[in-house]
Amino acid sequence: MMIKIKIAFVVIIICVLSSCNSIRQREIQASLSSVQLRMKNKEYDKAIRILDRILTAEPDNEKALLQRVFCYRFTKNYSEVEKDISKLIDLYPKNAEYLFYRGQILYEMERYSEAVSDLQNALHFADNMKLKLYCWNTLANAEFEQENYPAVIQTCIQYLKYREHEGIYILRGDAYFELKEYRRALDDYNTALATAQKNKRKIKDSLFYYYKGMSEIMCGRYKEALDDFEKLDEDFYKTKEYKEFCKQKLTEASSSTGSGASDK
Repeated sequence: MMIKIKIAFVVIIICVLSSCNSIRQREIQASLSSVQLRMKNKEYDKAIRILDRILTAEPDNEKALLQRVFCYRFTKNYSEVEKDISKLIDLYPKNAEYLFYRGQILYEMERYSEAVSDLQNALHFADNMKLKLYCWNTLANAEFEQENYPAVIQTCIQYLKYREHEGIYILRGDAYFELKEYRRALDDYNTALATAQKNKRKIKDSLFYYYKGMSEIMCGRYKEALDDFEKLDEDFYKTKEYKEFCKQKLTEASSSTGSGASDK
């Protein structure tokens, strides 16, 4: 009789605990839904307060940690972002998305060497092409900031095997420019323009036309260089000087051609 009473008591306790756990999970789920609404309305501080309460009760709650990562990022609180995303990576060390997120954060914090390491690890574990493209893009930019231009070129090549994008052609062109391989830089800049046009986009970045114009000058293409510099404000870094230089070179070439024709 005593054994039956003990068994019944244990069963009751298990049922009560299970019910309490179920109620708590429903409350957490409701709180997470509330967080999504706060985030949608850009009320990030309020969302963070709700997430703090969830994580006090469940410190390893994956969804809550991830949502707090996004909230801290939107508020540019990078130190707190790093803490939360690092905890997620500790919990899920082979999760490519979490490694990518931390790589992005480290890039934005200008900690390029650490960013490169995380992004390379993310690529190792990534199993979908969209994530790999994101990784290659950020990785190439981090490598550029480290002035590792050969690595930039190789990373861009990997990206371009699967998708054309003018931004990647520009980045590789900039790497070639820094290596003083001006013809290759120019090839990439022209391909970037063609790719943008094909996708009905326009390249408006002044630096693009500046570096393209400089590449044209280095290749002796002064008319094309002048066309590029004409797209820039004269106040933009030495634009006026370079325009005058191109005009002078074109005048010299014209005079030389005219003189040659007269001699004949």
